[in-house]
Amino acid sequence: LKFFNEVEWMYLSEDNEETAKYVITIKISDETPLTNWREIKKAIEKISDERCKQFMTSSDGRCAAFFVVSNLVARGIRSVLNGDTGMIRLSPLLAGDSIFVTEIDDENWTAMGFSTGWSWLQHQ
Repeated sequence: LKFFNEVEWMYLSEDNEETAKYVITIKISDETPLTNWREIKKAIEKISDERCKQFMTSSDGRCAAFFVVSNLVARGIRSVLNGDTGMIRLSPLLAGDSIFVTEIDDENWTAMGFSTGWSWLQHQ
């Protein structure tokens, strides 16, 4: 049994047991240390109850994308990762870092390459 505070309730899907699939893309600024990825990944694992898969990293290590299954809505995921919820800050995203969260469904996506990522997504 998990309890949520008022702020968390704002970001849950209408049925907090219902989950959705998302792509989260994060680009860290040149000022953000690359070592922050460790904490960013921990935060993504936390909001997804470890139902996540990193499927892309840029060659310079500053941009990465993750498939995530979560009971939070997209706005809630962004807010939690950005520390905008009034809760204890869960992510080391710093000023200048960027985040893009989009929901995907079971039918309206396609991929070429990224086989580990989309294979993982098909089995969620």
